[in-house]
Amino acid sequence: VLRKLSTVPILKWNVRGADPAIQHLGPTAQDFFTAFTLGHSNKHITAGDLDGVALAAIQALYQRALQKDQKVQQLTQAVEELRTAYEALQARMTALLERMAQGATLRDPATP
Repeated sequence: VLRKLSTVPILKWNVRGADPAIQHLGPTAQDFFTAFTLGHSNKHITAGDLDGVALAAIQALYQRALQKDQKVQQLTQAVEELRTAYEALQARMTALLERMAQGATLRDPATP
């Protein structure tokens, strides 16, 4: 639904023969029918069809938001794991540098 909806132009338009000062905003019936093939013809959009497409799009966006939230949680966890590993390596390097400064032989304190 989202892919199809993204192809439907949303334009300002007015009804033929009506006051040109009265404008509408939305898809034309022709574009809507071409994208979704809903209704009886490409001359009118029923409120039910428009509402149905809007609700389907909202549901699709909600699912995408849930997927993005899950991905953000996974990436946040990965960052925390990397931060923990970095801090451990930094502590080991600091310990080695301190030993070097004291003239000790180089041996990784984490290695038995």
